[in-house]
Amino acid sequence: MSFPPRDVEILLQEASSYANNELIRSGAIPSPEVGMHIRNIVDVLSDVSDSASIQDRTIDPAQTANVQEAIFICRATVAAIRRVPPELFASIFTMALPDYWSSLDIEETLNFAHTCYYWRRIALGMPQLWTHLCITLQTRTDPLAHRLQWSGNQPLHISIADKYPWENTAPNTETLRLVFMHSDRWSNVSLSNFHKMVGHLESFWPAEFPALKVLKMDVGEEHTKCFRYFEKAAPHVVSLELTFDHPWEPLVFPTAWNLVNLDLCFDHDEGRLALIMAPLAACAHSLVRLVLWITEIGDVEEQYKAICFPSLKDLSLTYGAIHLCRHAEAPMLAQVKLYGQPIRRWEESYMDSLHILLRRSQKCGEGMISLERLELENMTTTAYDTVVACLRLLPGLRSLKIEEEGESDDDREPLHSAILVTFLRAMTRRIDPTGDPSAIWVLPSLTRLEMKYGGVDGVRRGW
Repeated sequence: MSFPPRDVEILLQEASSYANNELIRSGAIPSPEVGMHIRNIVDVLSDVSDSASIQDRTIDPAQTANVQEAIFICRATVAAIRRVPPELFASIFTMALPDYWSSLDIEETLNFAHTCYYWRRIALGMPQLWTHLCITLQTRTDPLAHRLQWSGNQPLHISIADKYPWENTAPNTETLRLVFMHSDRWSNVSLSNFHKMVGHLESFWPAEFPALKVLKMDVGEEHTKCFRYFEKAAPHVVSLELTFDHPWEPLVFPTAWNLVNLDLCFDHDEGRLALIMAPLAACAHSLVRLVLWITEIGDVEEQYKAICFPSLKDLSLTYGAIHLCRHAEAPMLAQVKLYGQPIRRWEESYMDSLHILLRRSQKCGEGMISLERLELENMTTTAYDTVVACLRLLPGLRSLKIEEEGESDDDREPLHSAILVTFLRAMTRRIDPTGDPSAIWVLPSLTRLEMKYGGVDGVRRGW
């Protein structure tokens, strides 16, 4: 079929009147009748394109390119995806973001040059997408200004880090001034090496952080000094994540804080559990989640040997912190994670400590423990019967994970494993000839069991 150039030009003009970039960007959806007409135009233009592809000499090559573009725009105009509600697009956009999106430096933003106009418009209309501001002392001002503009009036998650090791430039005071101008919207703050960079922030420090509830800090040995910046300025903090070295002064949390979540990393080889028992006792009444990473135990004072955590539901303890179990009771526990040290020898057994916690909590909770999930990692030198004794106190347990590296720091004395044949036999559901129901159902509610020893995984569902 031959298409005179004039006919093709008329067809292109008609196509542009029904389908063009301006109409697409306006968000207007063609009526069913118009949509049908646009599809008919596409059919004819496709015939023109096919004729050009078989070397129809009546069609100019430049005109062929225009035909291809017109087909593209017409199809985009009637595409079904344009009828998808923006709210659904926003959900898709959010789900498609990488997990590390919220922790990216603001200068590593989305590459808008590789997204269509419609996607860009939706993204810029989602202020919650731009509320995580990760900057350093040297971040340029323009990217921050754009993020703040796009974030609307949403609460902000602020992360400020010291300069990168390879950066020798002075702090960007304009960037710091701009971000602190919005301190009334800070709801979540993370300060890396705060004790080292606080001198650069002091001149911008506000009198109050009225919306601040979540605080994460790395303070070295200067926790007392660092707390002063928030003690009166941020009275509504309910979540604290603190990394600190050996404290030369007692660790004391601001009295106005009603902590619900506490995550402490005592980053020192001689960090002792005994040194933080007082602050733990001070906030025990309100804690719902507690995470501790501590190397040593130390001598716990008598007054802190029975701390009650009445609302605690989530407990995660690493290394020496596991032995907090010997000095605590928590009747509302739903999840416990214990991470032991495979190359370390303790006089106290990890599982003995857990057993003490469970027995205390059972008495405190009127004979019931609500624990549903238990994870044990490197519970070395533990007799299997101690593990079973703990599990017998957990009739509501739904998920159990036991992991051991199976390594020792002394080849002459290999570590004892809790995952032994005798343990597995105790875990097996079987008919007991004596009719003892407790022997039949060690964990009657268990639906997931995961075990790993020496790098071998075993997962079983529907236990």
